[in-house]
Amino acid sequence: MDNHPSTILEVDQPAPLDRRQRFLAPLGDLTRPGLEIGALHSAVIDRSTMDANVLYVDHADTETLQAKYADHDNVREMVEVDVVWGDGLLVEALDGRGPVDWVIASHVIEHVPNLVGWLDQLAEVMRDGAVLSLAVPDKRYCFDINRRETDPADVVGAWLTDSKRPSLGTVYEFYARIMTVDAGQAWAGAYEQQPAEDDVALGLEWARKAADTDEYVDVHCWTFTPSSFLATLRTLFRLGLTSFRVADFTPTLPNDLEFFCALERLPRSLPPDERKKAQLASLPAADDHHRADGTQVMVLSEREVRLVESKRRMATTARRALGKVRHR
Repeated sequence: MDNHPSTILEVDQPAPLDRRQRFLAPLGDLTRPGLEIGALHSAVIDRSTMDANVLYVDHADTETLQAKYADHDNVREMVEVDVVWGDGLLVEALDGRGPVDWVIASHVIEHVPNLVGWLDQLAEVMRDGAVLSLAVPDKRYCFDINRRETDPADVVGAWLTDSKRPSLGTVYEFYARIMTVDAGQAWAGAYEQQPAEDDVALGLEWARKAADTDEYVDVHCWTFTPSSFLATLRTLFRLGLTSFRVADFTPTLPNDLEFFCALERLPRSLPPDERKKAQLASLPAADDHHRADGTQVMVLSEREVRLVESKRRMATTARRALGKVRHR
């Protein structure tokens, strides 16, 4: 075996946790008060069927959201919003219904213009030891595949300016580079073989619309991989800009498009130096191939890696050739 392994293959996998189990495992007792943010029609915590003490939080009330998504098939399945968290503070929106012991947010954090400020507001309403469970899209396997990866400096800059909206450049990039992506094909490398050109006209159209109207243009402000997300947390920990530590982390699993991170609210009485030490010690290895779910892995040599990648390219080429034949 070479001394510089480059990748891993899975062997003898245990039965993986399903999506809801990955979300709920770090949270503990759901009968204690908690929040689910941005549930819309696909709540992780369904209080009609689960024994859970949950308040549904969104940026607008139910009626407004139903009007906004009137053309969507699932509009009538939307949850009843309990807490409207708009431009004000979450603690004020809760109006005394706190503190809480857990928070869930699925595909929400990438939308918030000021990530640090958003985490601060959540920390304010969470008890010491409460857990925030996040599902975050992996830009390599979703419609952000052609966008630039978020750098921690971007997140710090948005905090310094107290961003309330996505920047015009972010709006431009989102629409200029958005594309339909199948996660399985992305894992197989199909999109690496088919680079897409920016739709500059669409990007400019939406950037101008964002500049010329008071209407909020909702886009992905942040484009993370597991590694870049952990790098961002590391920067926030070093700067003392958040009160959380990593409690659990599950990188993106094969053929999936999201990863999971659970953040624990540290005690308010913890001195800053001890808090930073605990935070940095909580970071898992920043490796986009790392498995945190108990999966066993096999380390391959560089020669074996080249062989695997060659076979993957051949399979991709064969699929593309077959597709051309079918369309003749």
